[in-house]
Amino acid sequence: MKLPPAAAIPARHFKPLRVANPVAYLQRKAAMSGATLPEVPSFATLALTTTPTVSTSFLGLAFPDSQCGPGCEPPDTQVAVGPNNVVEVTNIVARIFDKSGTLISTLNLNSLFDVDPSIFSSDPRIRYDTISNRWFISFLIFDNADINMAQNGSFYLAVSSSSDPTQPFYIYNFETLGAFPDQPSLGFNDDKVVTGGNSFSCSPTNCGDVTLPYLGMEFIVWSKADLVAGVGAPAMDFYPADEDPSDFGVQPATSRSSTSTLFMLSDDEYSTQNHVTVWSVTGVPGPDAGSSVATTVLPIATYSDAPLAPQKGNSTNPIDTGDARLENAIFRDGLLWGTGTAACTPLEDSVTRSCLQ
Repeated sequence: MKLPPAAAIPARHFKPLRVANPVAYLQRKAAMSGATLPEVPSFATLALTTTPTVSTSFLGLAFPDSQCGPGCEPPDTQVAVGPNNVVEVTNIVARIFDKSGTLISTLNLNSLFDVDPSIFSSDPRIRYDTISNRWFISFLIFDNADINMAQNGSFYLAVSSSSDPTQPFYIYNFETLGAFPDQPSLGFNDDKVVTGGNSFSCSPTNCGDVTLPYLGMEFIVWSKADLVAGVGAPAMDFYPADEDPSDFGVQPATSRSSTSTLFMLSDDEYSTQNHVTVWSVTGVPGPDAGSSVATTVLPIATYSDAPLAPQKGNSTNPIDTGDARLENAIFRDGLLWGTGTAACTPLEDSVTRSCLQ
């Protein structure tokens, strides 16, 4: 299917469930009809012409450090860098280094988020925000130690009280009834923070059943000012899982330059694989109009899922490089960058490889 030009595709607008307290729904909705699609950032294609110089290297968390027992894989490794520190998170462990690689501390994420260590938890993400000078960590937690008995999932969010990751964090959570937000994403701009996830049904009592239906992307828009200030009940808008049941893996952008619009990016990695969708989140959760979301679709060159990658020294055990969903998004200086995995044949090669897109 050939997509028409982006300008010919009408924008879609979404209405959130307005939530003032992240622990309980207050069930009031904002009227947002007639919203105008914000300006969509430019897209750029860049050929890598130079190789960055490595100033130092050091070992991160290894499997014995995982603290989650045998079979705890994949490790879901995430790394962020602040003014003075490098912080790595895996399934349930965080480790803080200085920039020379000296180990400062190791902490269990269940302890950080103050949850029962027997409860199933996973999929952390960590970002350092250069605008607010704060660390943000998102986390997925179920309501049962046994994923096959879980009925609900929860978004958890930790926000540092300073630019020093060894200092206390403010902790927030939001329960998603009857569903769980798989692989929670995390992004922010000047005045908003978004945590989102690929929502799967837990009906009736089994979040671990891979045959249960995919419900769509769900996400929360948080007031960044409230989070940074450590407000006990920050203003937030919840956008339920039917926002877009076709795209998969909507990634909120980490904004590295000032913008009043928080952009998100997704692709249709299960179907036509020839477009991306730009989500524009405007407004701020609170007692007034709150946030609103609009989308526009942009055609790109058709892509396909990456093949298995050969593993050096073990030809019988190839590496699963995943599918073609987007993994990350960055906004900076008017450009929106998205990354994912796709198949390609490199120059001077005749074999289809797993490549960065």
